[in-house]
Amino acid sequence: MIVSDIRFHPAPPGLRSTGLLGFVRLVLGDAVVIDGFAIRRTLRGTIVVSWPEPHRRGTSRRVVRPRDEGARAFLEREILRALRSRGEVR
Repeated sequence: MIVSDIRFHPAPPGLRSTGLLGFVRLVLGDAVVIDGFAIRRTLRGTIVVSWPEPHRRGTSRRVVRPRDEGARAFLEREILRALRSRGEVR
């Protein structure tokens, strides 16, 4: 699985204070564009990737999700590696 064209958009200053660092868009396998990954800093200081979850009228539904824990870990590692190498997330 090839992850490419990872683009980071910083969160506005008001939201950064809540732990939201920004959003990521990426291309998966040169075929699928996924928008809306949230990059967050937890209360413990760990940086994590949250999967897109649109909200509509008080409900939410995950439209994109990893198939298993291995896939989730792989994508999180690839996203954070790219952002750290460019100095966009520390």
